[in-house]
Amino acid sequence: VIQGGENFSATVVAVDAGGNLQPGAAHNATATLFRVEEDVRSVRCRGMQFCTSLLNTSTPPGAHLLSARITASITCTDLDFERETVELVRLGGYNLQGGAEFPAGGIPEFQGGPWPGCFRKCLEARPVLDGYPAVQDVCWDSSGGVCAPRFRTSVWDPSQETRFEYLVRLSEFDVADLPLFMHVSEEVNFHPCDGYLLNAHISLTLRYALPEAAGVLSGSGAALGAID
Repeated sequence: VIQGGENFSATVVAVDAGGNLQPGAAHNATATLFRVEEDVRSVRCRGMQFCTSLLNTSTPPGAHLLSARITASITCTDLDFERETVELVRLGGYNLQGGAEFPAGGIPEFQGGPWPGCFRKCLEARPVLDGYPAVQDVCWDSSGGVCAPRFRTSVWDPSQETRFEYLVRLSEFDVADLPLFMHVSEEVNFHPCDGYLLNAHISLTLRYALPEAAGVLSGSGAALGAID
């Protein structure tokens, strides 16, 4: 991040429509200064065994989304013994990996419990998601050199589509109101809080860059490359 008054250098790389590098191509370049904003949005997800909340992922016109992280906690209704767990967390059409059945030694995308002592305590909650990165780099080359940030709303199946087709499919998914689904086991069946056995608080933190009204730098690639 560049602070006001600082000098900085920039490197311009030319690519064709397919994302392939064009090192010898002649080009002009325009550089625009951006400022980074952060917006935190909170919703509730409530139900008996399952619930769905719609996450508002909209950003101001002209903004470039940098990251979207989800944090979720669940109230301690009846989540303290074996099989009293969060069984499923789904974002769009993607089932996050985690919970009681997640293989040991891996890094789960969500925590499902059970949590000792998490029973009949409506003023306490336990973390299910801790800054989960809903926006991830999706690459359409095998080396990972050409990527674009997208909301991960489904899984790529290489037997059914190419990497580029997967990227296009993610781009076409309407994420204006992104559904987050949660499901707890049947064993969670006692002491509702506020009338719900599944009572979760969810926050979405969006970071995006907005173009500044002034301070636009324009010129040829050689000229911009000489700016410190």
